[in-house]
Parts: sequence; structure tokens; C-alpha cells
Amino acid sequence: VPSNKKKENQIFVVQSRLKSPTFTGYDRNTTSARTTIEIILSVTANDKNIVDAVSLHRNVECFAGNEYCNWMNLMTVDLVDSSEYLITGDLVGPESWKLVPKGSLTVTVSQDVMTSVDTRAWFINAAYTRFEMAWKYIFLVITAFILLTPRYGYMDKFRRMRKSSRSFQQRWTLVLLIALLGFNDIFFVLRIYSSGDAQIGLTIFYIISVIIFVAYLLLWWLIAFSDNSHFSDNRNLEEFSNRSPLKSWLWKVLLVGSISMLNLVAYLYYRYNKYVSPAYDGISEYGYAAKFFTAFMIPLLMAYVSWILIYFVQQCRGITSLSPGYQYLYLITSLTFVISIIGMCTAAFYPWSTSSITFLGFHGLYNIYIWSLAYAYTPTFEERFREDVAEQEMATQQRSEEI
Repeated sequence: VPSNKKKENQIFVVQSRLKSPTFTGYDRNTTSARTTIEIILSVTANDKNIVDAVSLHRNVECFAGNEYCNWMNLMTVDLVDSSEYLITGDLVGPESWKLVPKGSLTVTVSQDVMTSVDTRAWFINAAYTRFEMAWKYIFLVITAFILLTPRYGYMDKFRRMRKSSRSFQQRWTLVLLIALLGFNDIFFVLRIYSSGDAQIGLTIFYIISVIIFVAYLLLWWLIAFSDNSHFSDNRNLEEFSNRSPLKSWLWKVLLVGSISMLNLVAYLYYRYNKYVSPAYDGISEYGYAAKFFTAFMIPLLMAYVSWILIYFVQQCRGITSLSPGYQYLYLITSLTFVISIIGMCTAAFYPWSTSSITFLGFHGLYNIYIWSLAYAYTPTFEERFREDVAEQEMATQQRSEEI
């Protein structure tokens, strides 16, 4: 399968499928079949041998009445750094098939069968990469403007407030705005057009940035949903520091930290194996790695969602006591939370999105959400005016006492 690719294609996948074989004594229209086949894979990139006769195993499922069996991943290149790839694969076996006739028990047969192979390659369109690049930098510029504009930006207004007057929500929003810069992929252009270790390093940096951003969001939601009054800007950080750290923070941090570390370890494990062997596929190669990480991730996500739901049930009656602006903030927070959990379960945060709807849906929602937080909790002129008046009154009182 020769393929002329360029860096803007980002990723391409080569897949094959078998034509459903016919077995003696069994009707293909009413009999399903499955087996595991061996593939001897070789890959050259720009005349350089990068995979040399590596043995892979792929599961084959042929459902009754279907002309072809399922698609099997032969090779995934998720960091395109060569202009041409030549991929060849030799099928070995199988020694036996498991047949499931309709309404009957599974039987194992060993027959020599005739079949053919259908192969395809799909990749990210270069135009989509430019579309993604444009939108990421639009989000990045708007976020930087909201955060860093002198005098009117969030950071400058926050910096000019007295530390004792900075609310918990304002502090957390500042952290989320900074993390959003990394989530919007500051080095996207370099990540696309670089090569080798530099490209891998920038990709790992982006993954870590996404994990940190999501971790801050998950922790913020655990705190925010625990009491509806956290959505209204009337709570100071001192209220939380006066509570037991073990009760207020430790278990939340441990749960969110476990989810984040598991995501990071899973990606680094995949990246390391992909670096050692470009033919590695953690999902198709028996699926051991994917099953292992999934077995740990599902209980953690279930615990997190259950915790949020308990808070939601406890606090849902208090939503009506919030002002309309903070009711909107509560609703968009709930929507973002639900979509985030779906995204984590469907690998939507993986660096390579292949759908413009998925990309704009997730990135657009997160940016709008954090911008809404920034708007709701931005320090106002009235707050700074009250601080100045308080400082003047305190200075006047001190002078009076001295006199």
C-alpha cells in the first residue's frame, strides 16, 4: 500500500478485511465465524525500513449474511514525518475457525477455505488540519486577550485586588484561564511541521496540558457542585481553609489525581511502545493494555460521577435561589460536565480529532465555558472602589488614634 503523505495529514491508518469464507456443510447466510489470524507486517518510510517482518495478531469476526468480515488495523501512523510509506502484510493461518450456526452451539472446524482481502487507507485531510489550526489559534488569541490585556484583562484586574479580597472563584478562574492556553495547543503549528523527537516531545507536552486542564476542571466541579453558593461570588478562600483539609480537599484531590495520572500513564505507555515499534497497536493486539487501563478507569469515573450526582441531588432545590446570571453559569457547568465525561469515555481528548463537529463541539464548549467564568468572576470597578474606600477609612482611623 504505497501512500504519499505530508505532515498536514497528521495521521493515517491502513486497514484490511477478509471476504467471509464459505465452510463445507454450513450456510454462510446463517452462520457467523470468528478466528485469530497472524499478519507478518513490513513497513518502509522514504526507503527506510521502520518495521521489519513483525508478527501481529488480529481478531476476525464474520457475521452471518455479511459479504465481508470486520476491518482490522494493520498500521497506524499518528505522527506523519515521511512523504511515502510502503506497507506489506502476509497473512498466516488460521489453523481453525469457531462457527456459530443460527440457533446452534459454537463448533470448532479446521478447513482450508478460499477468501480474498480488501484493503483501504484513510487519513486526516490537509484542509481539515488547516481548519483545526485556524480555530485553535482563534480560541488562543481570544483567551490571551481576556487574560492578558493590560488594565482590562482578567489577570491585571486580579493582580490589582488585595489578596484578602480575592474570592475562591476568582482564584480558580485564573488558574483555569491559564490552563486553557495549554489546552488550546499553543505549539500546534510546531507540532504539525516538526519531525522526529521534537514532534513527539511537543505532542507529549500537549497531552500533559490537556490532562492538567481537565484535572483542574474536574476538581473545580467537585467543589462547585458541593454547594450552590459556590457559584455566586460571595465566598472567600478563608471559608475553605477553616474547614478540615481531609474532609474538604484530600479525597477530591486523590480521586481527580488518580484519574489524571491514569490518563497520563496510559498515553505514555502507548507512546513508548509506539516509539519502540511503529507497528504497536494497544487496542488491536489482543487488547491487553486497553483492557487493563479500562478496568481501572471505569471505577474511578463511576466514583467521580456518583459523587457529583450526590451533590446535585442535595443542592438541586437551591438552584432557584441563584440570580439568573448564576443560574446560566450553573446550567453551562452541568452541560460541560456531562460532555466531558462522555469525552473521556470516547477518547475525544486524543490529540488527533478526525471530525470538525467533534473538534468544535469540545473545544468551543470549553472555551465558552471558561470565558463565561471569567466574565462572571472578573473583579469589577465597584470591588476595587470598595477596597479603596476601606483602605482610606482605615488610614483615617489610624491617624485619629494617633492624634
